[in-house]
Amino acid sequence: MIPKIGQILLDRGVISKDDLAEAERIQRFGDTTLKLPPGEKLGHVIIRMGRALPVDIVRALCEQRRIDDYVLVGNHIVSPSLVAQVPLEIARRYSILPLVPSAEDGKEALFACDRVFTDEATRELQELLGIKIEWLEVHEKNLGKVIDRVYAFMAERGVRSVRIGEVLVREGLASLEEVEWALNIARKTNTKLGRVLVDERLIPEEKFYEVLARHKRLPLAEASEILADKNASAIAAQLSRTFAIFNEIVPFNFEKGRLKVAISEPEADLASLKKIFGAREVVPHLVTLTDMASLLRVFYNLEDEEAKDKGLAALSDHGDVDVLSDVAYAVDDSSVSREELGRLRLQFEQLVSNLLNEAIRRRASDIHMENYDDFVVVRLRIDGLLYDARTLRIDKSNITGVVNVIKILSGMNIAERRLPQGGRFKKKTPSGEVFDFRVQAQPTLFGENMVIRLLNQSVSFAPLSDLGFSMRHVERYTKIVTNPSGLILITGPTGSGKTTTLYSTLDYLRKDTTTKIVTVEDPIEYSLPRIQQSQTHDLIGYTFASATRSFLRQDPDIALIGEIRDEETARETIKMSQTGHLVFSTLHTNTAASAAARMFVLGTDPELLASELLVVVAQRLARKLCPECRAPYQPKDQLLRDFYPEGAPDGVVFYRGMGCSKCDGLGHLGRIVLAEFWYIDENARLLISSRATEETILKESLGVNLFPLLGDALEKVQGGVVDISDLPTVVPMASITSTARALGKLAVGNGKRAAAG
Repeated sequence: MIPKIGQILLDRGVISKDDLAEAERIQRFGDTTLKLPPGEKLGHVIIRMGRALPVDIVRALCEQRRIDDYVLVGNHIVSPSLVAQVPLEIARRYSILPLVPSAEDGKEALFACDRVFTDEATRELQELLGIKIEWLEVHEKNLGKVIDRVYAFMAERGVRSVRIGEVLVREGLASLEEVEWALNIARKTNTKLGRVLVDERLIPEEKFYEVLARHKRLPLAEASEILADKNASAIAAQLSRTFAIFNEIVPFNFEKGRLKVAISEPEADLASLKKIFGAREVVPHLVTLTDMASLLRVFYNLEDEEAKDKGLAALSDHGDVDVLSDVAYAVDDSSVSREELGRLRLQFEQLVSNLLNEAIRRRASDIHMENYDDFVVVRLRIDGLLYDARTLRIDKSNITGVVNVIKILSGMNIAERRLPQGGRFKKKTPSGEVFDFRVQAQPTLFGENMVIRLLNQSVSFAPLSDLGFSMRHVERYTKIVTNPSGLILITGPTGSGKTTTLYSTLDYLRKDTTTKIVTVEDPIEYSLPRIQQSQTHDLIGYTFASATRSFLRQDPDIALIGEIRDEETARETIKMSQTGHLVFSTLHTNTAASAAARMFVLGTDPELLASELLVVVAQRLARKLCPECRAPYQPKDQLLRDFYPEGAPDGVVFYRGMGCSKCDGLGHLGRIVLAEFWYIDENARLLISSRATEETILKESLGVNLFPLLGDALEKVQGGVVDISDLPTVVPMASITSTARALGKLAVGNGKRAAAG
């Protein structure tokens, strides 16, 4: 939607809301005092009112119509290309100053004048110049001198359009001195101004290309978007490697005679592409130098030496993870020589570096490398879903080399391919973030598969409210965790965010430096300051149960037992809680209410559990809708009936993600916790003591001290945070129908009571 001139002036602080309202009134009805008839252009009205200068109106017009071809000469914005179309003698004779084109085709333009032109005089000028004229009256004591000064300035410049350096200075991205210095370097080295400015870090690459694309009126594309196109590889393959690399041109889409190509220089010669592809039209898309390097590497196997020759090497490597420094050669049992290992590193380290870099950039939690009969699949888990990697090619010809390089990094034996192996390595990104990579290799029918878990060790733990827990539960939960003793259980399947919740809780509790906190975990995922953390080792008998027993001799106040897996650990956990310690642990159960039954199976006495349990939190992680591209939609009727048996609340708007540049086209951006809280009060203790079933607990406690996962999920759906169509993959299906029906009846009952009250 094109913004209105008045709104632009308002946003820029040139006029006030009252000024705009008054100008719109005059525009509708006219004003005899100002000699303005009804229907006059709003800009003219605002100038006549004395609320803005002509230069303000012209600047707003340029912003509205995305006109970038202008420079500021004195107090006038003028377009060099338009000035070049109007001879100086014509401008002098009629005392007019060409300002800027006001139409895309350049056949309509804005001219400044110091008097009122009759319709006849206007038609005469229009026929003479071949341009439709829109007048802007200016108050200059001597417009003739201004005209001479403008034309003299243009003659001195010797160009017919605005140069990119002038635009950068005008927009405050570089100083005039920096641009002149970069121009001098560019002339000496026969390179482009933009490359010098970006290479010397005077202007961020992204900002430069945003301005350049706007200046040249070209769409700005991203490598990730192009690589996501399944047909791009086949289109690019039709152009010779030499031609593509030499000219920095990558064709990626060809439909109905229109060929789309990625270019890094707006002046690229595209004429020959019409003949090569038989295209009716070639549509250029500007990409940054970094993205061009990525495209050339993926589609044409751009070598490092070629990248250096093209001035792309530094840019293409910028931001990559330094993944192969200080490699430990943990290969005592390997028959592979040190020379062979060195060759592997040289050959495949760039592939591994690019893979890790893409995973970090796209917020992946895991990398999956899967070997099949005649192909390889590389996927990234992003917000819980797997997506194909985009910026690299790993196939049957190089998968073994890539796996071996990762094994070397992880301290594994590269000669062993028959047994599963695990390892880890740490690396730092150029921005200073430290990532811990946990690696697991698994032999399969067609070769070794590999999964790499990414853990950002530089992140600080967010407070519970930022994880997505509602404030009413955060307040109640944080009061409970200040108890001197008792048991708190966090339940849910693998990957449901239990560890994050526990770490955020411990991060909150460790601020009290008068308490001692100890943990036993498998594995330790993050290091927490002022907390004594230990790792289980089952092979030597250091289990959760034995660690819990030893904790009693460490004089702790708070303990985290990573998981209650067996009867011995359950017994020791309850015992530790009974002896005056606050204990946190996890269980693998679907709901909070089923935690009690799980503890009974593990041999826990109901009376002891009832006396020690404080709260049970069951949770899942749901994908958050991208706030930039979410849009309303109508879910399927059956889906609504499943979640709202009594009918959806009136006025609820459902959203889904459409995909945009901010979320990398996925429609979702990060995840949010969906939580179920079961607060253990006197009634809950009676239910636990009597070994009540999950159905009985739900019936007796719903809405009183049990707040179900589904209720929290639907709140987030109705708040526009989560897509309802994602819930069946997140919320346990077994509990949807019964819980949804119970919630519906509860809502109806509450509504009736409110109406009666």
